[in-house]
Parts: sequence; C-alpha cells; structure tokens
Amino acid sequence: MNATNYGTRQLDAAIARHLLGYEVEARRNAHAGDLDYVERREGEEWSRVPSFSEAGNYWALAVEFKLTDFGWHLTPASKARRQATGNVRVVLERGGSQVEGTAATFEAALSVAALGAVGRGDAVLKQEAQEWRAGQRWAAQRYRAWYSKYYSRHN
Repeated sequence: MNATNYGTRQLDAAIARHLLGYEVEARRNAHAGDLDYVERREGEEWSRVPSFSEAGNYWALAVEFKLTDFGWHLTPASKARRQATGNVRVVLERGGSQVEGTAATFEAALSVAALGAVGRGDAVLKQEAQEWRAGQRWAAQRYRAWYSKYYSRHN
C-alpha cells in the first residue's frame, strides 16, 4: 500500500480513527481558516489530530506501541530505516503474516503499514480523501456565501 495519493493529515486522521479508535471529524480551523481534523477520546474534549505521519515526530511511537498491542512488530530492516527519507518501505510482521507500507518518510510509511495491519488499507484512505474534499467544498461554499453577503452590504 502506498500513500503518495493522500495528504499527511488524511493519513493522520485515518490512524486516529482506525488504529487508535478515536472519534474523528474534519473541521474548519478558526484561526487559520483551513480545514483540519480533530479527534476525541471517550469522555474527553476535542483536540487536533496529532501528526502521526510527520517526519521526526514522536507521535510515530504511539503508532508503533499500538501495533505491538495487536501483535505486529517492525522487521529489523524496517527499524534500521528510521532516519531514511525518499521512498521508504516499512514491513510489519505478525505470526508469519506481513504488511508493508511505502511513503516519503519512515513515519508516513509506518502509518500506511499500520492501516494495512488493522485491515483498513487503501479503502480507508480513499474515504478520508473523499471526506476532506467534501469539507473543502463546504468551506468554499460558505466563504462564497459570506463574501457575496459582505460585498453586497459594502458596495
């Protein structure tokens, strides 16, 4: 499975939802005006989805620890590629089964492999991409409506 067609935030949202089991929503950032993902653990407040797939980010450790809860482990060759960038391939093993992920960084490749390990794979990323595009369209429509209302008042 390869993550080149998906954004890192979509990958992060898929990890939060499908690997960690959090409730995830796409929302408009009040400060920057961009669309982003928020997550909520049961009984807690909403917060921004962490950057699990970002290079050099310690959140990748949370992904790795959760995978060990499911019995998946990085192959020794994958562990050696932690600092690699470019076309990084990560392989997870569990009882003779293997799942792999490919991405530009170790963290992103680990996230892709993790989604494959929990049986979600490309279908999940495609769903996240569709939700993201739907949110972008909604935001653009809201902006156009606000702008026309504002423009009509001030001209």
